[in-house]
Amino acid sequence: MASATSWSWYVNRKRQVPVLEGIVPAAPPLDSFLEKLVKLFPVEIVAAFTGADQFARTPTGNLRFVLLVVVAVAGLVLLPGAFSKFRKIHWADPQGPVQYIVGVLAYLVWVYSQDGGLSAALGIYQPAIAGVLVVLFLAFVAVYSPQATTD
Repeated sequence: MASATSWSWYVNRKRQVPVLEGIVPAAPPLDSFLEKLVKLFPVEIVAAFTGADQFARTPTGNLRFVLLVVVAVAGLVLLPGAFSKFRKIHWADPQGPVQYIVGVLAYLVWVYSQDGGLSAALGIYQPAIAGVLVVLFLAFVAVYSPQATTD
């Protein structure tokens, strides 16, 4: 039985799926910019962080600061589990370490760029720096292109 490729969480990697006899599968295409962005950005963790961050901003004083730290650290702790459980990306795979590291960096850029959040509570938030970090991350996504492979 012949096989074709389908979507995978790994950048420029497609999964082999069976197809009907007589159909010739195409070579695996490279991911588009938007596909790479979705694969490299930890959307599950950022979505959870966004809701929890708004909750953490509600109190005032020390409790607010503590909750902001707890929410940010929880995202970092949960990120490897989300990549492994939901995306089936593992550290031992050839692209695994790069995707984990880029995911952590993307998360940290996201946390920093949220005005009024932890970076503001720490007194380190600068809108221009946040904007530059986001643009640099997007530029990295645009140029990052490992060799196309199939599982």
